[in-house]
Amino acid sequence: MTAPASALRTGSAAGRGTLLAAILASGMVFLDSTVVNVALPHLGAELDATVAGLQ
Repeated sequence: MTAPASALRTGSAAGRGTLLAAILASGMVFLDSTVVNVALPHLGAELDATVAGLQ
């Protein structure tokens, strides 16, 4: 079976760019969720909010 003409390959510049964008995006999501989870206790204390209120 052959790949469709629009398939990206990691050997091409477009394929490497797409892979890099996906890696950077997943890293940003991980960093964002980490920052939010670290800040939640402080935010809850400052806002006098319960865990349910923070969710």
